[in-house]
Amino acid sequence: MRRWMRILSFLAIVIAGVADTVEAQPGGRGGRGGRGGVSPEQILGIAAFDAKAAVTDQQLIRLRNTLKPIRKRQQELMASVRSGERDFGDVRDDMMALRGEAIGAVSSVLSEAQVETIKQRMQRQGRGGRGG
Repeated sequence: MRRWMRILSFLAIVIAGVADTVEAQPGGRGGRGGRGGVSPEQILGIAAFDAKAAVTDQQLIRLRNTLKPIRKRQQELMASVRSGERDFGDVRDDMMALRGEAIGAVSSVLSEAQVETIKQRMQRQGRGGRGG
């Protein structure tokens, strides 16, 4: 029980930090054309806290383990942008590919109905929606 409380607390902190960062970006939520990305942390948050998705504890652990390497590659790409090594335009395709991998990771762990629920929430968050 303690372990789950730690995991859930960690996820809540990460989600709050990501939401704060997204709000601080120029152009508001969604960026160009309203197609905002959803990070692996946000996917985990949706999976963990959306009752409609009905994700089990075992699925949540598997999902976290599957999304970890994707998040690491995402961080490396953004570090290369921040360092000036690459331009954001150069990494945009890579980031979109990682987003596809994240969707694939979700699909490999969760049922079709759960994936649909998470995709709907991702779309609402990407548009800046505050859906429940």
